[in-house]
Amino acid sequence: MKNLFEKTIEWIGWLQIVASPLLIGFALGVIVYINFYNAIGLSFGILSTIIGLVIGIRFATKKLKGEGTMSFLSKVIASHELNKKEEE
Repeated sequence: MKNLFEKTIEWIGWLQIVASPLLIGFALGVIVYINFYNAIGLSFGILSTIIGLVIGIRFATKKLKGEGTMSFLSKVIASHELNKKEEE
């Protein structure tokens, strides 16, 4: 069983994974709202933010149940190019 520290770290990783699609959806929503400054633009802006949130939650939960969020993030953040130069 995982202890409290490991669970906390995994949930922080979960939040980081959720934040990426959420921010992309929010940015698209702002762009739509700025271009269509009315109720329809606002509706599409809110909809794109919600879609980004849902995609982020589904993806982060999939990674949490699978390999773990910190394992996934460490693979994404790692710079393999720098490691190859050090080996040569």
